[in-house]
Amino acid sequence: MKLKFLSFLTFITLILFNFAMAQPCGKITGSVLDETKKPLDGATVILLAAKDSTVVSSQLVNRDGSFAFQNLKDNIYQIRATYIGFKNYQSSNVVVRGQKPVDLPAFILSPAG
Repeated sequence: MKLKFLSFLTFITLILFNFAMAQPCGKITGSVLDETKKPLDGATVILLAAKDSTVVSSQLVNRDGSFAFQNLKDNIYQIRATYIGFKNYQSSNVVVRGQKPVDLPAFILSPAG
């Protein structure tokens, strides 16, 4: 009887673990450029939860100006891009649902006055 119970418990645990690992993860990609369409290598992009503007993640863009936020939970986000000597950029709401990747148009930063 104990062996059957332990086998059943192990089986249920494995199923639940598999289900937890299979949760969909979203992805947001984009790039940060200046007005001449040159990449702003080293610009900072900050991923915010749209609901309360809490910081979810941040990173520096790659040499080609690209960025990617991965393994995101379903939620509504905003992205802020900053670079010294340029005006900050904040995106409108970005909705992540399921495993559908979101590819944003390039963020164009203009020089600060």
